[in-house]
Amino acid sequence: MVRTVQRISARGLLSPGVIVLAAGLLLGCGSAQVVGDAGQFSPLTVESTTVGIRVLSQHKVIYSDPPVSRNYDSQSTFNPRGMKQVYALTHIFLDLIQRRDVLPDSLNASVLMDTPAEQVPVVLEEHWEEILLQYIGVVTTAVCGLLLALLIPLACLCTCCCRCAGKCGADNEHFDKKSDACKRFSLGVVVALFVITAMFGVVCAFVTNYYMYDGTRQLPKRVQMATQDTSQYLDNTGREINTLLVSNFAELEEVLNEILDESGPILKRSLAEVTEAVAIDDLTDIVSNLGNVKRYLRDIQEKTFILQDKVGQLKLGLDGTRTRLMRAMAQCSASRACEKFLSEYNITRDLAVATDFSSLPTNLPDLSLLMKDISDLMNNDIERKVRGGQQQLNKVKTDIERSIGDIRPRIKSEIRNMGKQLEDQAAEIQRILNEFDANVAAVTTDVPKIQPTVSEIGSYMFYIGLGMSLMVLLILVCYIFGLFYGFCGQRPGNVYGDECCNTGTGANWLVAAVYLTFLFSFVLLLVATAQFVLGSSVEKVVCQALHKPNESDMFDLVDQKFIQPMIKQHRPKSGDHDWNMTVHELITNCHKNKTIYELLQVQNVYNVEELRTWRDDYDIGSSVENLKAKIRLDDLKGIQILSPEAEKELQDLAESDISDLNFAQYTNLLREKITSIDLATFTARLRQMREGLSPNQGRLVGPAIENEALFLDQMQRVVMEMKLAMKDLVNSVEALEHEAQHAKPNLREALRGLIKQATQATQFLRTEGPELVIKLTDQYVNETIGLIDDYVERVVTRTQQDVGRCEPLSNSYNATVIAVCNEIVDPFNGLWASIGWCVMIFLPCIVLALNLVSLYRKSEPYPGPLVEVIPVEESSHVKKKKRGHRRNASEYLPDSAHYRAGYSYQNTSGSSENRFQDMAPRNSYDNPQPSTSGVNPGTSSSSSGPPRYSSNPSLIGNPPSEYERPPPYYFPGSAPIADAPPPLPAPNQSRN
Repeated sequence: MVRTVQRISARGLLSPGVIVLAAGLLLGCGSAQVVGDAGQFSPLTVESTTVGIRVLSQHKVIYSDPPVSRNYDSQSTFNPRGMKQVYALTHIFLDLIQRRDVLPDSLNASVLMDTPAEQVPVVLEEHWEEILLQYIGVVTTAVCGLLLALLIPLACLCTCCCRCAGKCGADNEHFDKKSDACKRFSLGVVVALFVITAMFGVVCAFVTNYYMYDGTRQLPKRVQMATQDTSQYLDNTGREINTLLVSNFAELEEVLNEILDESGPILKRSLAEVTEAVAIDDLTDIVSNLGNVKRYLRDIQEKTFILQDKVGQLKLGLDGTRTRLMRAMAQCSASRACEKFLSEYNITRDLAVATDFSSLPTNLPDLSLLMKDISDLMNNDIERKVRGGQQQLNKVKTDIERSIGDIRPRIKSEIRNMGKQLEDQAAEIQRILNEFDANVAAVTTDVPKIQPTVSEIGSYMFYIGLGMSLMVLLILVCYIFGLFYGFCGQRPGNVYGDECCNTGTGANWLVAAVYLTFLFSFVLLLVATAQFVLGSSVEKVVCQALHKPNESDMFDLVDQKFIQPMIKQHRPKSGDHDWNMTVHELITNCHKNKTIYELLQVQNVYNVEELRTWRDDYDIGSSVENLKAKIRLDDLKGIQILSPEAEKELQDLAESDISDLNFAQYTNLLREKITSIDLATFTARLRQMREGLSPNQGRLVGPAIENEALFLDQMQRVVMEMKLAMKDLVNSVEALEHEAQHAKPNLREALRGLIKQATQATQFLRTEGPELVIKLTDQYVNETIGLIDDYVERVVTRTQQDVGRCEPLSNSYNATVIAVCNEIVDPFNGLWASIGWCVMIFLPCIVLALNLVSLYRKSEPYPGPLVEVIPVEESSHVKKKKRGHRRNASEYLPDSAHYRAGYSYQNTSGSSENRFQDMAPRNSYDNPQPSTSGVNPGTSSSSSGPPRYSSNPSLIGNPPSEYERPPPYYFPGSAPIADAPPPLPAPNQSRN
């Protein structure tokens, strides 16, 4: 009754108040058992028993996943490798000079698409002004580059002429003016800043040139990887579709056929579970296992007898050993070894069977009577009587299978027809995918063929870029050396053997940089301009179209002319719908990781939602519904699950002593010690004590002690045999316990519960059996149809949301765009931008460097107020007299004449009269000129030098008979012959 109340309350059929009332009645009744006929049990209803029951709980479809590979090689990420800012600046510059659209509004893509191919040149010629205006920024930049390339050689010619005329840094002054030091430093710093700025351009030129070359080498490999990933994506998509439409349906079909073939056992099992008639199966298992129970009892009885015999044998052996060993120990009590052994062990107490174990084997029950009761039940053929009820229940299974025998093949045929149509649909989709895959495979095969051509073009581009980079590097090195010597070197000297690393050397490097700039700029600007036109065009027409196809009219042109016809050719034909999606929409949807069903608008050809109407398209639903009318069981009123004879014998089995067995009494044997001490340890210590005896005592008691040790070894073997016997005994007891309890505390409770359930099931089947069978049949049919609905929902959901996710295609597309645009075009544009940057930096450096050249070649610092200023009138008068060729105005003067303090002719005696000694050379000339007024011929002749002039006559000791020379030269007087300077070098014949 308790179980019935619990079951009914769990199903929600009793209110809490009724449950409390029933609990009170149960508590009032105490432990009384409700025993009576079937009418005394709590009534069950069909509605209560079928709630929460799943007829096909053991038949589930386990769908397999498609065997796809997700190992794609394409990488859709770009690593600029330090050139991110260069590429960004290049793109900013191109965005400034280029317009948004590739074609003007009057000549858009639609006009070209509507124009025949032979008329396209005519249309372009008619709209050349609009096209030119559309690219006015690019054209202007290219024209400026070409003009600059043409003007630079002219500027070079003018600069050379200017320097030949003594200008443009070629003047002959060798001493600083008042502000030259400041100019030298300021111009050097400015040029250094320009050079540092150009240095970044040079570095970027080398790096972008290598990146372009590396991208060109990797392009065939990247394209091949992208095509292979595309083929793998198409293959994976085909596998997903085949798995979903073919393999998964085959798995569903297998389960459906199994459900149809086992419809009888399924409904019989469900009927037994609902009515608890399954108890007859448990009762049958119990009585069929009585033979095993009897065998286990016999094994337990035999092992118990063996264990009892071993215990007696062990007791007798230990008692004898204890007596003999005590007698031997008494003879050697004076020995120190015996005394120590006796202090460790109490032979009387330790050498015996453990107190807790000695009584256990003797207290084990005698199982002979129990085995006799079980033998009597088996002799009364209790198993046959119980199986009679089971056979009546199995007859329900046979009747059900016989009732649907004619409709089962038709249902299987309709299921196979549905599977055949799905296989045909999968084959059609696979055919389309294979056509696309064949085209992709052709591209994959052709990619290695173009690799030599691409590599050759990449090598040409690389060496051109390398040559341009080396040119700007050479110019940069000249500027660097010029500034290095200019900043760190000393002033140039005039004596042979002076240090050559001076500012004059820096001036020479700067002049070399200027001439190299003039020499290389023409080539650099021409090549850079050509690269600019090519790179900007590819960036605008190709790369921007690939990066943003929805914003490119040229992409729409290529789409309509070439791509759309190819797609329509391979796309399945549909009479009601036509292809109306552009390629840029495909790319956009692919970047959104949509499925191939959404991507290709397959719903216009085959709408997967139509699969939900499978009941109308196939005859499976109606055939399965017919099962409800076929399965009818009206002969359940005479069913008898458990006969009275079988019930009586089962009650006798429940009241037998097998339920009173104390299984713990047997399992406790293993937890108890057999002997008080470990005999092996005791024996080893006994032998150790014998070896410690003196020779006399060893001869006296040694043999007796050794005999007892040997006997204890035999007792140890007896102990081991007892342990094995106890282990076998416990195993047999555990097996018996498993057979006897049946998830209950003992066999008695299990049998009583099963008898009660079988009796109640008989009553329920007689009254509510036919209606219950109808309910279970309806549920069986609904769950079978539900499996098909679940499969259809799986197909629809996975087709729309999972099959053919476009992420691999998106990665392949992005990887190809990156390989072309980011790894080739961007470095290519970065190369001409870097070269142009360097050239633009070097052009102002020409003017600055020419100014620095004259400053770096001056060997003397500013002399201070000693230099007198020439009056303006005289200066202007002198300038008017200068006519004709002015190169090397002082051609016949030696180099020393242009220096104020190139040599020191001062008197070593330290006379103050030599303070302003003239630096003019004193060597004689080939054609001496006669002295004019104010010239002392004797002085000129005696000094063997040019005439001396002085603007300060007071410094001359003699009367002013010598020709006075205008400042800044002073001639204080004749110098002794001994103080004459060494001969000066020959006059210059050419001077810049």
